[in-house]
Amino acid sequence: MKKKITIEELEFSLPLKIQRREKKEMPCHDCKKECFHTVTYKQDLWRSDSYGDNNRKTRTYEISFRMEDDSQKILFRTNRCYNLREALLEANEKLEQMGLGEK
Repeated sequence: MKKKITIEELEFSLPLKIQRREKKEMPCHDCKKECFHTVTYKQDLWRSDSYGDNNRKTRTYEISFRMEDDSQKILFRTNRCYNLREALLEANEKLEQMGLGEK
């Protein structure tokens, strides 16, 4: 039987920052070589509360990794989940698929 991972273990297995080597989109104007640079992505946890019928509150979570210098560029984003555990599991799965997860 597989041991159930706690929310704290899931949270600590998710890195706060990821550094990757990426190809520059627009290198020097006069050269044709491929230039690479190191890009840092930071973890963002988005939490939203909404009130539906009968003033019933619902909360959704979303985890994304955004470029540290440019908040518009996103490495990946999870779907909006109704509990934090689902969002953490999905983020860990996406990191493993990208080869960035814990080994």
